[in-house]
Amino acid sequence: MNNAPASLHQLSQSEPTHLLFNTESWLGLQVKQPRLPVETGYRSFWDYLNLSIINKDISDSANFNSAIINFFQDWTENNLQSITDETIAQSRDKISKGL
Repeated sequence: MNNAPASLHQLSQSEPTHLLFNTESWLGLQVKQPRLPVETGYRSFWDYLNLSIINKDISDSANFNSAIINFFQDWTENNLQSITDETIAQSRDKISKGL
């Protein structure tokens, strides 16, 4: 596939129900969107998980538990500030309108 975007576009036109276009078939580790001036993105849970444990009984795996903890710690660090800022701004607006 020398020209992946063109090939995918052609496939989407000829076979729109192809399994490749079903997002449940994807295993995304990281998603990034270049945006000037700052690139945005996130790591999916699967990027935190050591995939070698998938073949084992993951219910007893400390590695699986560690991946869950690390995923949510990073998510909280990356998203809490923006959520807090948005909540403060909304509250400030409501108070200003109330006064």
